[in-house]
Amino acid sequence: GDQTIGLYTVFAFGAGSQLLQDAAKNGGFIDTNGNDRPDLESEYDADEDDFPDTYFESDDGYELEHKLMLAITDMLKRTASGSAVSVLSTSGEGEGNLVQAFFRPVVTPSGGGKDVKWTGYLQSLWVDSYGYLREDTDADLTLDVTKDKVVKYFFDTADGTAKIKQYPVSSVTPYPDAVGDHFDIIALDEIKPLWEAGKNLSQRSADDRRIFTYLDKDKDSLLDEPSADDDPFDDQGEVVQFTVSGVSAIKPYLGVANYTSWKYLGNTHDARANNLIQYIRGKESGFTGTSTLKVRTRTLDGDVWKLGDIVNSTPVAIAKPPDNYHLIYADLSYFDYWWANRSRETVVYVGANDGMLHAFTSWQFSRPGVYSTFVRPAAASPLEKIGDELWAYIPQTLLPHLKWVASDSYTHVYYVDLQPKIFDAQIFTPDAKHLGGWGTILVCGLNMGGKNIWSEDSFDNGSGTWVSEKRNFYPSYFAMDITDPRNPRLLWERTYTDLKMTTCIPAVMKVKEKWYLVFGSGPDTYKGTSTVEGHIYIADLKTGNTIPNSASFASGVTNAWLFASGVSNAFMSSACTLDMDLNYNVDAAYLGETYYQSGTWKGRLHKIAVPWDSWDTGVTSTYHDDPLDWKQTILFNAAKPITAAPTISLDTFDNAWIYFGTGRYIHEDDKLNSDTQYLFGVKDPFFNKKYTGTYYHNYASSLTLDITNLFNADPYNVYLGGTTIYQGASYFGTWDDLLAAARAKEGWYRTLTTTKERVVRKPTILGGLVLSPSFVPGSDICGFGGDSYLYGLYYETGTAYYESVFKNGVFNNVVLDKISLGIGAASALGIHVGREIGARAYIQQSTGTIVEEEVKPAFDIKSNLRSWREKWN
Repeated sequence: GDQTIGLYTVFAFGAGSQLLQDAAKNGGFIDTNGNDRPDLESEYDADEDDFPDTYFESDDGYELEHKLMLAITDMLKRTASGSAVSVLSTSGEGEGNLVQAFFRPVVTPSGGGKDVKWTGYLQSLWVDSYGYLREDTDADLTLDVTKDKVVKYFFDTADGTAKIKQYPVSSVTPYPDAVGDHFDIIALDEIKPLWEAGKNLSQRSADDRRIFTYLDKDKDSLLDEPSADDDPFDDQGEVVQFTVSGVSAIKPYLGVANYTSWKYLGNTHDARANNLIQYIRGKESGFTGTSTLKVRTRTLDGDVWKLGDIVNSTPVAIAKPPDNYHLIYADLSYFDYWWANRSRETVVYVGANDGMLHAFTSWQFSRPGVYSTFVRPAAASPLEKIGDELWAYIPQTLLPHLKWVASDSYTHVYYVDLQPKIFDAQIFTPDAKHLGGWGTILVCGLNMGGKNIWSEDSFDNGSGTWVSEKRNFYPSYFAMDITDPRNPRLLWERTYTDLKMTTCIPAVMKVKEKWYLVFGSGPDTYKGTSTVEGHIYIADLKTGNTIPNSASFASGVTNAWLFASGVSNAFMSSACTLDMDLNYNVDAAYLGETYYQSGTWKGRLHKIAVPWDSWDTGVTSTYHDDPLDWKQTILFNAAKPITAAPTISLDTFDNAWIYFGTGRYIHEDDKLNSDTQYLFGVKDPFFNKKYTGTYYHNYASSLTLDITNLFNADPYNVYLGGTTIYQGASYFGTWDDLLAAARAKEGWYRTLTTTKERVVRKPTILGGLVLSPSFVPGSDICGFGGDSYLYGLYYETGTAYYESVFKNGVFNNVVLDKISLGIGAASALGIHVGREIGARAYIQQSTGTIVEEEVKPAFDIKSNLRSWREKWN
């Protein structure tokens, strides 16, 4: 398509200003009427100052510097995102809602005033049964396909912003044709969502917010809570409210004792602590000791914008218990729990770079008749609005970092920047809330937030004695019980030896009656580098204690990891786990590794195996639930960095396949790297019957695969119907021939052929397809980051399938296995399966747009009636 350049002109000294004004008018306008001309004054002079909005002028050197900064700041006023969308289907037909997070580096108040930096937004849209995204046009919180307009995102390269195509609907045309039907173009903030949390929070009093934190006073890494319910808002024990009423206990953790360094927060230590707490809660007035006060403004149109930018923390929407163990494993104890909570309200959990994990209510889904709607929960107050914040948690390790947020010279810092992991587990004492001992748990890390910092002050040691000391704080993970989403309970917040940054999303490992988390160590610099080995941790879910020696770690004696990677300068990816025969026990965990060696980035795929003493599909195997018995092996030597989590599938021969890609995109230096990267599909030899007698079901031996063991899927074009061409020129054979050739190998690989192309997101497996976004970073600093693509590969061959899997997915009778997603870095996929043919994938670009792709899987993924039997009375 067409590409355009937004032109900014700066006039300084001499003549010719009119030429630059004309150039700015014609090269920097926002085309609101779609005719490609600046024929409306509002398109090029929105502030009505009689100068084009992208024209600046100056008369001296200082003013020239100032105007150049204004031009650059204007360029930053773009919507951006680094997270995926969350899709929650709340009805049997696929109706539900999609939650989108995005941020803006700079926002100018519409009524004038100082720019506000790093604002966060979180909004919810309807998803109808066919996967169309819709706004809540009439603001009635009810999905009516004849009234709620269909919306489609696109990126306008003319002004570098995400915009919306808004399609009118009616009883005659409830499902408009995105190709031929009329649409209006509106700005992203003109959409009418079900709710937008940032706006809601800005209109809420800072005093009404429920924010809590954790103070490990006695430094034992254990929560000391005197009350049985561990209420985080009762100000007892070590979990306390983040309010000025508790400032004496919180103050030493904030690290603002030094006047010279932190005087912008106030002229005394007490004033600085009080003011910082008030500021973090959302106040910008009523401070004390203000003679030196100079904090960053967040006021937009009369309200303080309290929600910080959401960059990489994908929001997670949860209503009823999510894991369906009653269907997968016929667990009746879980069914009782699921049934009791089947109508639980929808709550969205997301981390933000304001220092908090937030919980926002999306109210309770209901479908009393034809229309889906959200209704006020019984526990909600009459004044509560849908999309309001229920509570927020500030991890202890971030308390000394909060002072940066308030600085008037604040640039940007990461805080809670990782996607929460939410799941059900049976780790509680049975009670009225935790039927059968079940509960819903949230675990979250900080991604690049919370880097090592110290605070020197007088701390309460837990017994009422104040001790002057220097305390260090390191990146951490925390776990919460969110069974009752309005009344959370902190289970633990922990850090571990050589954990480094908490960039890995933990995976759950249930073995017999024990529940564990598995996660790896992260990089120790913002450039994504490490100076130590990669480490793999196994933590008890209930306590956070790692196996085998977290007790020793608490006294600072020994290590807290269970496995080490064996190479230096390494860190790990997020993990995935496998229950091979669905016997309610995890058999293995897989996670990638990235390490730097001999001047290049390399990587391997690690496997953690859980041994069992017998194997019979009709008999429950005896699993070893002590992690000290578990085995670590290198499953695959990729020779390239693996930074995204792998994913798993099984084939018809009961082979366990692990799918992953290679590449880095952690720091801006990475965009210059042009090393060839790959997509891999690898069969685990332990589950491969080809290796019976050697590696199959044999813990005593293991095989490390590499690219030479795999089928090269690069040179094959698959034609509609199955004819396969080798190297695009000569006949290879039928689809069955290709399948046989691929099955003879231990997996497959695909070379990413575009220069600088890499995979930095977890692939998605859907109906025999491997759906993997890839990214090609751009080198133009004035560009929009780069371009993304989506691969749709058959899971056994790494090639295209013999039928089209994408809309318009055939060219010259060749089935396409790669399509363009457009400008920006793509997120992982969100999938909707409803009444549409196949499924619909939602991918959020770093530009803030949501790309929708229709996907037709190779296998049927929907439930259908296969037979019936009449019953006669």
